[in-house]
Amino acid sequence: LVDGEDHETLMELTLRHPRAEEKVGAGIDRFRVVLGPYGKSRAYEILRRDGTGTDISFPKCVDGDPPHRTLVLRSLRLVVEPDVNALRQRLFRTLIGEDGRLPCELTGERLLPTEGHLDHIAPHTFLRLAILFLEAHGLEIDTVPLAPPRDGEIGRRLLEPDLAERFRAFHARVARFRFISARENLSLGGRVADGGHRIT
Repeated sequence: LVDGEDHETLMELTLRHPRAEEKVGAGIDRFRVVLGPYGKSRAYEILRRDGTGTDISFPKCVDGDPPHRTLVLRSLRLVVEPDVNALRQRLFRTLIGEDGRLPCELTGERLLPTEGHLDHIAPHTFLRLAILFLEAHGLEIDTVPLAPPRDGEIGRRLLEPDLAERFRAFHARVARFRFISARENLSLGGRVADGGHRIT
C-alpha cells in the first residue's frame, strides 16, 4: 500500500486523469502497487471506499489520452496479439538451438528469446497493414469507432467485434515476420506492442 506523501502525490495526479470522476468513483481509500498486466513492471491500483477497485494510468494523468490514431493501432494490435504470441512460441520451439538462442535475421547474432522481437517484414509493416485494411473497409484510422473505456481493461476495443475478427483474419493471411535483435528493431523505429513484443 502507498501512504504518506506518496499517497498525496497519487491523489493529486488522479484528479488530473481525463476520466478522473470515473476513477475516483465513491472516493479513494488507498492506492496499491501491483504488477503490470504482463508482469514486467509496477502499476498502481485504486481501492475505493465502497470496496471496488480500478487501474490507473499515471502517464495519462500527466499527458492526457493519446491521439485517437494511437488508440486505434493499439486496439488492432490487441486483436492479433494471441496469434502473434502463438507464432512466437512455435518459432522458438522450432528454431531455438542447443544454446537456448535464436539467430537475428539481420545480424546473425544468437539471441535469447527475450533479447529479440518479432518484426513485420516490410513493406507490410503493422501500420501499413492496418491502413490497407481500414481503407478497404471505407474507414480512416483517425475516425475508427472505439468502444468506451472500461475499468481494468487494457487498451480500447474496436466498437464492432466483427471488424476485429476480419482484421485478425486479414493479418493472419498477409503478415510475415522475422526475429531480430531488440537493439536493431529500436534502430529501425520499432514500437512496443501492448504484449511486450514489438510488432512493427
